[in-house]
Amino acid sequence: MYTEIDYTLAHNIIYAGHDFAAEFEINPHKEFATTRFILEEDDDKVPLIEIETGDEDGNPYLMVDKSYNYGPALSKLEKNAGEGNYSFYINDEDDFDDENQEDMDDDAFLDDIEPDYIDFNNIVPALDEELEVELENENRTIADLILLRAELNIRYREDLFADKMVEIAKETTEYNRYEEAIELHTNAFNQCKDMLGSLVNDLNSFDGEKMPVKNSEDSDFYLLFTKYITNELCAHSFLNSVPTAHTLLHLELLQKNIDEYPPLVQLTIAAFSYGYQKKLLPVFENLPRCKDVQELFPTRVGLHAMHHKLFWLLKAIEAIDNEDLQQLLHYHSLLRITGVGGRLKQCYALRINERLDEGTEGEDETEEENEP
Repeated sequence: MYTEIDYTLAHNIIYAGHDFAAEFEINPHKEFATTRFILEEDDDKVPLIEIETGDEDGNPYLMVDKSYNYGPALSKLEKNAGEGNYSFYINDEDDFDDENQEDMDDDAFLDDIEPDYIDFNNIVPALDEELEVELENENRTIADLILLRAELNIRYREDLFADKMVEIAKETTEYNRYEEAIELHTNAFNQCKDMLGSLVNDLNSFDGEKMPVKNSEDSDFYLLFTKYITNELCAHSFLNSVPTAHTLLHLELLQKNIDEYPPLVQLTIAAFSYGYQKKLLPVFENLPRCKDVQELFPTRVGLHAMHHKLFWLLKAIEAIDNEDLQQLLHYHSLLRITGVGGRLKQCYALRINERLDEGTEGEDETEEENEP
C-alpha cells in the first residue's frame, strides 16, 4: 500500500538519503547513475525541504537482509561514523515482498559485489556463463577467483540449476533447524556489538601484511585472540578475519587448547585444520556419525545459526575427503543460502578445487583417449 506524495517531497527524500550516505562513502545503487535522469536537477529550482535522516539521534542505521553483501558498507560505517555512532540490524524475518527480494538479488549480482566479497550465497543468481566471464575480470582478487572456480566446479556436476538446488535445500530438516536458530544468533550479535566494534578497530591496526615470525602465546595474534575469547562470536570473527598465514602459524597452539574454547571457536579451528591440514581433530572424531551440530555438543544449549553453518562446512569438507559427491552437493547447497564468509570461504573453495579439478582433468584425459 503506497501513499502518493508530491514531486518536491519525493525529490528531497531521495537526495537527502543520497547525500547522507555519501557522507560515509556509501555509494548509491549502480542504477541510480541512469535513473537519476528521471528526476529534475538537484538545484535551487527545486524547493528545499528539511528531511531527517538516520535514526532518532541522526546516526546511520543500516538494515540488511541476512544474505546481503553488507561487509563493505559496515566497514565504511565503522571507519567514517566510528564505533557506537551507527546502528546495524540484520533482518532475519521473511517479510520482504517479492519486489524487495528481487532488489536484494540484484544488489548481490556480480558487478555489485566488491572485490574480495564474492561468496557462495551472493552468486547464486549468476549463470554459469557469467561466472566463467567473471573469471577473466582483472578487478577480482585471487580469493574471488578461487571461489568462482569452486562454484563452477560444483555446478558442472549438478543436474539442476543452483537456484533450484537452493530451493531443495530450504526444504530440509537441517535448514529448518538453522532457521529456528537465527533468533539466537541475532541476540548473540546484538549482545556483543560494542565488542565487535572494538574488534574492527583492533583488526584495522593489526599489521596483517607483516609475515608472522613466531608461534607463541605472547605474539600479537595470540594476545588479540585471548582478548576476545570471552565472547565466542568475537573470537570466531577474529580468526575468520585476520590474514590466514597468522592463523595457520598458530594452528597447533590453538588446537592444543581447543577443549578450553566455546563451541563456535572449536568449530572454527576445526574448519581451518580440516581444510588446510586435512586432519579431523580428535575432539570431533564423531563428526561422521553426526547429522546435526547439536549431536557434536549434546550438552550445550543455545547453539545458534552460526554453529549450524560451520557444522555444514565441516560436513562438506568431510564429503570432499570421502569423495562423496552427493553429500558435498547437499551441504554446498545449504552453504549457498548462508554463505561461508571470511577467510574460511577460501579454505573451503581451495579444497573443492583441489578435489574436483583433479576429477575434471581425469575426465578430460579419458575423453581424449576415446577420441578416434
